[in-house]
Amino acid sequence: MMQINGINYIDLDGQDGNMFALAGIARNWAKQLGMTDYKSVIKDISSYKEILDRFDAKFGDKVSYRFVNDPRNKGEEDEDDCAS
Repeated sequence: MMQINGINYIDLDGQDGNMFALAGIARNWAKQLGMTDYKSVIKDISSYKEILDRFDAKFGDKVSYRFVNDPRNKGEEDEDDCAS
């Protein structure tokens, strides 16, 4: 993960893009934000799309981040990959 101007960039085609790495990032952010239900952030994830959607639901209004190479936005410009 790289941070530029306060925005965390997560390259989904890179080392941070696998489900285990994303689960670790989610767990760390939840703990840093004082979310007492941090385990629920990654609990019962069954697909790659689901973990990306969970990121958006749990952190979209709390953490400034952008997924790079988001498969949910295939064919769209990277500017639309933003969450928050």
